[in-house]
Amino acid sequence: MSRSYYQVRAYNVRHRYDVNGFLEAYRRLLQRAVDEIWAEIRWIEKYDRRGRKRLIPIIPKDNSFKNHHLRSLLE
Repeated sequence: MSRSYYQVRAYNVRHRYDVNGFLEAYRRLLQRAVDEIWAEIRWIEKYDRRGRKRLIPIIPKDNSFKNHHLRSLLE
């Protein structure tokens, strides 16, 4: 079994830029993406061997779904 290791580094950089607006817009964009994907999930009811009901999410994986939402988010 091969393992791949990677290292993540973070640095503090002093600046006088006001990035609050950028970060808030980015947060809104991410929330909109999550909301759109969540709205497209179909839920299927299945029962296990013990008779318990389970909800199984079906997430669309076709390219038209991905391309449509990518274009709408980049507007």
